[in-house]
Amino acid sequence: MILVTDDLAARKLAARRKVRLTGTVDLLVEMIHAGLLPLEEGNTLLEQMIDSGYRSPCDHLDELI
Repeated sequence: MILVTDDLAARKLAARRKVRLTGTVDLLVEMIHAGLLPLEEGNTLLEQMIDSGYRSPCDHLDELI
């Protein structure tokens, strides 16, 4: 199983308990790699999330592809 969360407290607890985890940005990247989401659309979604207050580790998914 993999826990999907961006919540810092949940991520710390999961790490202590050795639970595999991922976050929203990783899911977007995986969807792009799988051909389920075009890079441009992924970047648009990330931009909208950031504009809504999401604290992203990157500004564009291009940096991770």
